[in-house]
Parts: sequence; C-alpha cells; structure tokens
Amino acid sequence: MSKAWDEIKALHKQSTFGAKEGLAFKYFSRPLASLILYFIKNSRVTPNQITILSLIVGIAGSIVHMTIWTWWGLLLGGALFMLAHVLDALDGQLARQRKAGSTIGMYFDFFIDEVKAYLMYIALAIRLFFQVAAPSPSGDLPFGGQPFSTPTWMLDEVGAWTGWGPQWVMIWSLMGLLGLSLGISCTQFLKLKDWKEAFP
Repeated sequence: MSKAWDEIKALHKQSTFGAKEGLAFKYFSRPLASLILYFIKNSRVTPNQITILSLIVGIAGSIVHMTIWTWWGLLLGGALFMLAHVLDALDGQLARQRKAGSTIGMYFDFFIDEVKAYLMYIALAIRLFFQVAAPSPSGDLPFGGQPFSTPTWMLDEVGAWTGWGPQWVMIWSLMGLLGLSLGISCTQFLKLKDWKEAFP
C-alpha cells in the first residue's frame, strides 16, 4: 500500500508539473485525478476519450439540475459537475504522463470545457426560473420535489417579490450569459503564447 501511495504521489508530481491551476484544481480535482490516473495509466484509454466522458458527465449533471427539483437533485447535479471537473483534470494529466500533449488536444479540451460551462449555467438558470421566479400554481415538481422556501430578502414588507419575477430572472440570466461569453473570449486570448508581445 505504501509503495502504491508513493507511486501515486510521483504520478501527481509528474503529471501536474507546469500545469496552470486554480484552487479547485490544486486541492480537489488534481489529487483525485492522480488517484484515477494510477489505475488507468497503462490502459488504452486516451486523453480525448476522457475529455468526451467529462462532457457526457456534464450533460448528465445539467439534466439532473433541470429535471430533479429537490435538494437531493441539487446535490446530485453538483456532484456530477464536480466529477466532470475531475475528469477535466485527468485528461491533461494523462496526456502529460504519456508525453502525448498537443495543441489540438489543448483546444479540444478547452472547447469541451466551455460547452460544459454553458450547459451548467443554462441548467441552473432554468432551475431558478421554474423554482423561484415562476413556480407552478399547484407547487408540484417533477419526481415529487418541493419548491424551495422563499428567502425573506427576496420579499418586500407585504411579502411580494422584489425584482425576482420571471422577466428579471431572464434579464439576470442574459447578463450572466454575456459575462460568461466575455470570460471565455478572454481565456481564449490568454491561451495564445505570444499575447504578451502585443503589449510591450
């Protein structure tokens, strides 16, 4: 067991060397990805196959968020999104471990990541719209779910909605979608190796 653990740590160091990462990658996704990497490093699984699998898991998480309107559905959808995040770390680590990284693979991974980001955002916006802004008159939700209780800060003195009607949720969602698009464009620009040369 000790030998296996030492090998996992060595794999983690090798497969994450030089990788740009945020806190979620560094302390959550990459350690778990290194554990999975230990078991698949000699398999026929390719980095691009893992990238596609992360998309499938992300789609599943989006479907859960849009259809299972319970607290358990919220947790399950979130867990699937985090699993997709781990797989997103794993594809790059496998490529580095096999020294099989490529520019095409990097941009394919980036493309899939942004598809997942859009899916997650749209799924949560739809969930918010139907659960908070425009709940059904009967209160019935799929799979026996119950609508969330309304936070008091969303109500005025007489208990009416304050800026959280259907039209406002749509406006906030569109603004957020614009912000997401700008963020993706910025990330795409910063991935260019020579972008700093344009600003001497």
